[in-house]
Amino acid sequence: MMTRRTGVIAVALLLSTLTGCFLLPKEEAILAPPIMEPPEITYKTIAVTRKDIEDSVRVTGYFVYARQKSVQFRSASGRLDAIYVSYGDVVEEGQLLASLVTNNTELRIRQQELRVRKLELGLERKQLTGADRFEIEMAKLDLELGKIQLEQLINELETSRLRAPMSGEIVYITNAAEGDYIDSYRTMFQIADRSKLYLSYAGSNLGEFRLGMKVVVAYEDAEYDGEVVMTPAQFPIDAPESQRRQVMFEVRGLPDTVKKGESARVVLILQKQENALVIPRSQVQRYLGRKYVYVLEDGVRTERNIDTGIENATEVEVTEGLEEGELIVLR
Repeated sequence: MMTRRTGVIAVALLLSTLTGCFLLPKEEAILAPPIMEPPEITYKTIAVTRKDIEDSVRVTGYFVYARQKSVQFRSASGRLDAIYVSYGDVVEEGQLLASLVTNNTELRIRQQELRVRKLELGLERKQLTGADRFEIEMAKLDLELGKIQLEQLINELETSRLRAPMSGEIVYITNAAEGDYIDSYRTMFQIADRSKLYLSYAGSNLGEFRLGMKVVVAYEDAEYDGEVVMTPAQFPIDAPESQRRQVMFEVRGLPDTVKKGESARVVLILQKQENALVIPRSQVQRYLGRKYVYVLEDGVRTERNIDTGIENATEVEVTEGLEEGELIVLR
């Protein structure tokens, strides 16, 4: 009994299992992923072209008086008594500018003038009264000595007075005050001749300018030829620091309307090359002394070594490594 029942159960279980398998959904085949085409790489490029290139210095200068002269006490030193002019004053040749304390030199001059007059009268009296030859000769010698002493005092007074050596404008004045001790050959004033103007530039790149260099000066709507006529090396050693830190240009053909203080542009051409291969400076890569760019060859960006010539703030001359028309891949 038990064996028959067991067989029936086994058959039932088998049928149940087979029926369950037929009831399961049919599995779908797994599809392969679609093949994606890689996006096409595009580059921004610029062509190598031929053009003129130059390396130049461009600065702004201001017109100043061309000829200036330092004024100093050359034969005297002492306490400053007074200054009689101000910055910007127009003075005439011989005009009194300053004086030193003289310790009553004026009084001593007046006293000596009186002594000389007395000696003159004494000589005249001897000549009128018929004094002998020796007395008259001694009186003449005393008079001559008195005149020499008077002249010496006058010269002493004059050395303590500073006068303008030429007519012009006071463009520098010392900051010394009355009572300050003044050494001989200390620059007290600078006087400028107002009949001629130079263009002056004071800036950080003074070393680019050397004596005799040619420049182009742009004033208002015209250009003029100019030349470097003074650099810091040519200024007197005792000139004010502000004056020794500048370059002076002589400009030819300027109109008479130019005034002191007006500005003009100065262009100094350091190097120039016509019809050169030129690329933007920003595209040149530099590493350990090597210079290279990226060029487009058959649609592929390729590294290329180059040699360069003239360089300025925006462009570079290429002397080796590129040909006209080749495409530079922009960075």
